[in-house]
Amino acid sequence: MASTEVLSPHAVTQRTAATDHAIDIINSLPHLPRLVLLFTYCEGMTMRETGRSLGVDEARVRVMHDEALRQLKVSLAC
Repeated sequence: MASTEVLSPHAVTQRTAATDHAIDIINSLPHLPRLVLLFTYCEGMTMRETGRSLGVDEARVRVMHDEALRQLKVSLAC
């Protein structure tokens, strides 16, 4: 169901700025952790599938995933 929420121009600008900031933070991540987030959240891949694609084991994918999310959380809180 589509949202019927009407946003003010100011709210749209704020939302766009926040999205741009999040994208900048993601792009600043090291290559493999960035790919882990891309494969997990954009491609819908499991940790196991991501590991196979990147040539690392599932446990390493989980560590990279958790570290990347922690870094995003800290960076977005600023």
